[in-house]
Amino acid sequence: MERAKRHSGGFTFVEVLVVVLIIAVLSVVAVGSYASFRNARRLNLGASSLANTFSTARSYAISTNKWHRVVVQLKNPVSGVEEFAYWIDEIAAGSGTIPNPSPANVGAGVVRSKLVGVGTLPEDVRVAEAAVHTTGTLITPSTDYFAIVRFKPDGSADMASLHLEDMRASPAGPNRLATIKVYPATGKVQLIEGSWQ
Repeated sequence: MERAKRHSGGFTFVEVLVVVLIIAVLSVVAVGSYASFRNARRLNLGASSLANTFSTARSYAISTNKWHRVVVQLKNPVSGVEEFAYWIDEIAAGSGTIPNPSPANVGAGVVRSKLVGVGTLPEDVRVAEAAVHTTGTLITPSTDYFAIVRFKPDGSADMASLHLEDMRASPAGPNRLATIKVYPATGKVQLIEGSWQ
């Protein structure tokens, strides 16, 4: 009887150790899953925000019956260091035919600049390359400062593909990728996650 009373008062050291071990294993699994989710979310957030800016420029062009453009800055025009930003400008009809202007010429044809402010990409998310098919030029941060996509009042646009990547490689493999496509006839914007197309 005395022996039964002695063991009924709590947990043994082994039982507590097993519970602590299970909690530790579950914590490690949860932290790893959260880090992967956060990395995927960072690219998705940047790509979605940029794609929405293209859609907004198209809406402005249609609703105001004026030409608009999205300027995607690939490098800081002063320092030449990669620095990704984007904004919407209202432009004169037919202007802005150069899809990758120099810093000196980026303002040519602008009627109203930065209509909704300047957006930036999340840390470690970059535009790796852009193809604006008015000229077939491949625009990259190593050689160009800006990529420009124009939207016309009839809803059409310059055909464009922008390839984004998250520079923080995932533990499971290569960098995460996304593509933003602008279709010329309709100006519609499509976001494709997981690959460059």
